[in-house]
Amino acid sequence: MKSISTFGSHTVAYSRQSNLAMNSQTEKQNAANNNAVLARATIERQVIEISPEALAKFQAYSAKMKLDDTASEQLRTAEGARVSQPGPLSEEDQAWRVEAMASANAKINAAYLKKIDDAWGNLSPLTKQMDQTYASFLDQLAEDHPDLKGAFFGFSVNKDGTLFVTQAEGLDSEQIDRLEKALNGSDELVALANDLADAQIEVFNAHRGFNTQKTLSRDNYGQTIDMGVDILTRHLARSAPRDGTAVAIHQRNWDSNWYNQI
Repeated sequence: MKSISTFGSHTVAYSRQSNLAMNSQTEKQNAANNNAVLARATIERQVIEISPEALAKFQAYSAKMKLDDTASEQLRTAEGARVSQPGPLSEEDQAWRVEAMASANAKINAAYLKKIDDAWGNLSPLTKQMDQTYASFLDQLAEDHPDLKGAFFGFSVNKDGTLFVTQAEGLDSEQIDRLEKALNGSDELVALANDLADAQIEVFNAHRGFNTQKTLSRDNYGQTIDMGVDILTRHLARSAPRDGTAVAIHQRNWDSNWYNQI
């Protein structure tokens, strides 16, 4: 008998006969493993060698199962939808809904109309005040600059609040420069022109439901509205006859109205 030392004082003893027995058992195990491998290989070859007819039947069966599952799911979904849908409303409920919607629409319309009325209510007195202030300005302009008396011109408001001359018919650059200095030299006129521009913008925005494709703000006011021409043509139309002999003046007044300029 031979022995070998292993960890610490423990020893494992074995004889030549036991060694042969172990070898015999190992060989048997290896043979069993080889048989298992061969068996798996045979099965794999059998799977690979399925006939085309059998494969076609299997694929058709799988497709049918998927179709049945889809139809079943759709049926469950449809049934669930039908279950979750409410039944028809009673006449009382329908009447209540109609009344509630009408009430909500009435409130919205009332708020919309109030916004428009408030905007026009703010604009009207400013327009009257501007007409008076601008008439006084023109009188003073004619006194200080006789060569500008009776000149036709307009003006508008820059984004920074300053006034600039527009449509200066027949005026040279020097006259236009004096005119702009006179406009901006009147603190009352400048302040009122800015207030009037803001009020007109407020009115326009209150009516935005009718002008969804256009905008008016201090950014584009000076390029959109000629405030001076609006005031001047309105003044001329007030003093023009209405017997048909001043059609051109009244038409120009209509076209020059600030709202029609947009």
